[in-house]
Amino acid sequence: MDRLGGRHRLIVFPAMTVCAVCILFLNRVTSLTEFVALLSLATASATLCYMPIFAIPMRTLPAGLVGTGSGMINFGGQAAGFVTPMVMGALVDRYSYTAAFAFLVVGAVLAGAFALGTPQRPHAFSAAISPHASQRQPKPTTTAGSEIR
Repeated sequence: MDRLGGRHRLIVFPAMTVCAVCILFLNRVTSLTEFVALLSLATASATLCYMPIFAIPMRTLPAGLVGTGSGMINFGGQAAGFVTPMVMGALVDRYSYTAAFAFLVVGAVLAGAFALGTPQRPHAFSAAISPHASQRQPKPTTTAGSEIR
């Protein structure tokens, strides 16, 4: 990851593109061998995105917030892993397998799009989130007989 020089989208965008294309064709295969090959390629390409997704927030956040940031990223992944099977089941019941696979393709496309839109360098990422962080910090207040340090 260090050799990318902070340009993690060089992995995430192509990997999510390959993943989306493989999932798109999963619904059109005619043999089990084709299905296993496409699903394996989709899974492998999606797996390439784990480290880049963690890299920028973990390099950018202050040491005291690294655990919180990591937990938020993990929570998002776990929430998606919980919701996605239910959504896919509902899509298959209501529409078809094509709709369920399209839902997965949309997820991969969105991940690639977010990778393109997310600041890739730690200082740019920090600048992008700093207005939000400064709004959450309480302002110092004074009470009778005390002073601000």
